[in-house]
Amino acid sequence: MDTLAITKGSHNIKVGADFRRSQQNGIQFPGARGVYSHDGRNTRDPLSPVNTGQPFADFLLGFPSSTSVILGKTDNDMRMLNAGFFFQDDWHIHPTVTLNLGVRYNYMPQPISSRDRISVWSEPNQVIVLAQNDLNAPTGAAGFEGRPYRELLEAWKGIYNFKTRNEVGYPRALTRNDNNNIEPRLGIAWRMFGSNDTVLRAGYGRFYEIVAGNVMWNQSSNTPFSRNLAFTADLNAVPVLTLQTPFPGTGIQGAPGIGAGIILDTRDPYQDNWNISLQRRLISSTSLEVGYVGSRGVGQMTGADFNSPLPGLGSNQLRRPHPERGGSSNNVPWGYRWYDSMQVKLETRTQTLNILGSYTWANSRTVGGGGINENGAGVRFGWNAFGLRPFPTNQISSDDRYLALDKGPSVIDIRHRLSVSYVWELPFGQGRRFNLAGPADWVLGGWELTGITTFEAGVPLAVSLGTDNLGGAGASRPNLTGDPNKGPKTPLKWFDTTVFSAPVPISQVIANKLDLLLAAGNAGRAPIRGPGIQNWDLGIFKNFRITEHSRLQFRAEMFNAFNNVNFGNPDTTFLSPNFGRIFSAATARQIQFGLKFNF
Repeated sequence: MDTLAITKGSHNIKVGADFRRSQQNGIQFPGARGVYSHDGRNTRDPLSPVNTGQPFADFLLGFPSSTSVILGKTDNDMRMLNAGFFFQDDWHIHPTVTLNLGVRYNYMPQPISSRDRISVWSEPNQVIVLAQNDLNAPTGAAGFEGRPYRELLEAWKGIYNFKTRNEVGYPRALTRNDNNNIEPRLGIAWRMFGSNDTVLRAGYGRFYEIVAGNVMWNQSSNTPFSRNLAFTADLNAVPVLTLQTPFPGTGIQGAPGIGAGIILDTRDPYQDNWNISLQRRLISSTSLEVGYVGSRGVGQMTGADFNSPLPGLGSNQLRRPHPERGGSSNNVPWGYRWYDSMQVKLETRTQTLNILGSYTWANSRTVGGGGINENGAGVRFGWNAFGLRPFPTNQISSDDRYLALDKGPSVIDIRHRLSVSYVWELPFGQGRRFNLAGPADWVLGGWELTGITTFEAGVPLAVSLGTDNLGGAGASRPNLTGDPNKGPKTPLKWFDTTVFSAPVPISQVIANKLDLLLAAGNAGRAPIRGPGIQNWDLGIFKNFRITEHSRLQFRAEMFNAFNNVNFGNPDTTFLSPNFGRIFSAATARQIQFGLKFNF
């Protein structure tokens, strides 16, 4: 990174460049022994499914609700470049006003595999595109080490068709670069009334996000390099998915899916951040700041399965548009998120007492789960939930039915948070207000009290039905007829469970040609608020001066000092017998002692 700084008159100018190269290397064998889920569907009373059925009973009977296994290894060798060029001018346009103007251009080409060992699903072409152009090159796929790609692809005949990147005109990264990443910056600071007592600040900036991590890694575990097999029990048939045969058909014919990579024409996700705040010195040692902070995320990556099942009964696999294969997913830049907050900060600094209090009211919401980088809820419905739908050629709007049906609070939507930190040197002892010496100083002098007190509202919690009532077409939820957060707020019943009810069975919806949403359940993404947090961390320190340049400090620290019970989140699965109950809590009070020698 190099920066050139120029000062001319009222302008302080900086021009620079920032180059970074990164690698991602490693080998994994993920899910080689399989993943097994039990949801109680096989021991549930079909005439009274609510509060019946036990997942552990299903396990004892040997009937899982779903299984999955990944056959093969993930051999990753991704390479990435990031180059940024920036210009910034801090312009003092008036003795009391400073304007910050800047712009940054980020060149972020998509990562490539050094051995071209990645693949991606192409929905428009209905093929898996290989980064490798030479089909005579050896592959590292499990069971095919040293053998050419041609032999590996032959084994997949009838399930997936393959094309090299040159055959379909794809770049080496299998997705095109977004070369329009221009990031403007604007800021202003105004010392109002010509003094430092009152300052108004405001700013805006755009920031493009680097899509990395699992998005890069998983492209090397796609078909044909590994086989990702998933199986779901059919509720309307005799169980054939058992612990004895958890993967019925583990060969190529096991309907493997492909679930990584980015669509060809993508856009890098970005976030616009803005704020405005007023800072005021109340007295010489105390200041108050009140501000608004907001942001908007656009083009956040989220997953879309273009081979998702159509709603219906019977085998989910047979209702896929292409039943010979499993899910065919891509990461698509269709997620959106918004954040608005009021932030208040009060700070006092004296010779012996420092207090910092912060309060935040916030509202965070997303469409499409806010993107994989946020670990949000994702898209609720499958791409084909409301009928076969063509692949879009442009970005889809946040108002699109596929996304907008599940707009709601994000996983970081904490409405209220109050935090107070403090350090108080007691005014007794040598060199302090009430000077002490000798034994009196040893006992009463040199004490210090510190702490952090936090009050925080609960996070939003998603509610699920507990069984698949959509035939694989989306996430099933109960119906909601009131406000669940008016519940008793006890560990036995945290929220009002009586306002939830079962949706219309999918069999009735299909038979009577009703709206699919009746089977989906009308509960929003996260209608329940979990327990909040009240926590006091305290420290009591005693300082002993040994010499002029050394001292010994005794430390007694208490975490959750008053032993407040901070409950864990309740069970939010509607068909669970423990629906609404809490079975966990945060760590109880902890005390630790220590000695610290400063010299």
